[in-house]
Amino acid sequence: MAEDEPAAKRSKVCGCKMTEGAAAGTLVDCLGLVAPEPGKPFHTLILSTSSCSTDTFAGEYYARVDNAFWYIAGLRLGLTPERTMLGKLNPANNKTAHKIPSNYAAAFVEEHPKADYAGQCAALTGAGFGLWTVLSRCSVPDGHDKITAANSEANAIRALCEERGVTRVVLAEGTKCEQAFALFNEDWLKSGLLTLGPMDRLPGGPARFKQKKFDAVRGGAAAGGVELTVCISTQNAVKGLYADKRADWMRKAFAEDAPGDDAL
Repeated sequence: MAEDEPAAKRSKVCGCKMTEGAAAGTLVDCLGLVAPEPGKPFHTLILSTSSCSTDTFAGEYYARVDNAFWYIAGLRLGLTPERTMLGKLNPANNKTAHKIPSNYAAAFVEEHPKADYAGQCAALTGAGFGLWTVLSRCSVPDGHDKITAANSEANAIRALCEERGVTRVVLAEGTKCEQAFALFNEDWLKSGLLTLGPMDRLPGGPARFKQKKFDAVRGGAAAGGVELTVCISTQNAVKGLYADKRADWMRKAFAEDAPGDDAL
């Protein structure tokens, strides 16, 4: 820990610092919804748990240079992502990322045009995907403490999905995201209108949804329901090879097949 930050804690998840305000229990706003315009196709909503310090500083989802999300999304969208934080001092961890991790080299395809964050979001939403957070506000942005109803507030995810006709929800950060989503969406999970995707119904699927009270979510997709899938976290600090994360996301989140299709 740097000498100029004696009171700050570091996240075991992404290495960012918690602010003193968050540590004291102040609720911090997460990033807002990034979604297709009303009336445009909107089939998949990708959810992170909250906005980490780096994302909040940059005003961008998955802003850390070593987060694999935009590299993987770029392959699906035919883009090479330019990273806003590359070469810039990140106050969230007091570090500067001077290069993109070498294990992401496969994400750079020569014929793919480069796109900045705005261009990446435009391409993503234009393809029917949206980005949001499970939590709307929280005092544990970098995942230090257990997320509870006392230190967090949730976004109205079910209402958005019903209003916009979303057919797939992707939890982007594994166990942490599962826990937050289950805490604030228990009624939805029990309703039978939200069911795990084919891959996540296999043995070894999401542990949080193996609880007996969530029997309904492990059934087949209900007519008019929403498919729920959990992807390996794209954060670099989370164990897992880039190739494995890329394969998991391409199969579950960025598959061009309709949710529930046998091809998944």
